Amino acid sequence: AGYYNEHLPNVELIKPYVANNVKHVFHQYVIRHESRDLLQKRLKAFGIITLIHYSKPIHRQQAFSNKEYSPFNLKWTDAICKEILSLPIYPELSKGSLDLVSKVIEEI
Repeated sequence: AGYYNEHLPNVELIKPYVANNVKHVFHQYVIRHESRDLLQKRLKAFGIITLIHYSKPIHRQQAFSNKEYSPFNLKWTDAICKEILSLPIYPELSKGSLDLVSKVIEEI
């Protein structure tokens, strides 16, 4: 995660925020990009597998269908769910793989 934070370009994507006084255990590295689907498609073309872990916000899931949650009340949640993309992250991920992900995103 630290490597991504340092090497991913700062343009047109939002990286995870971690406050200085905390340590984060990244089991997912989730970025936001307004053209998430296009970004995911282009990364896949380079053999980089990404995931969308939470494509449907909780207030839109069947378990909450009988609750009084209005989609208009959670417009930011709806918008963010259309932008999130999980990049590859796991302990055995090589520096070369991290460099490739960063390079491809920068070129895109």
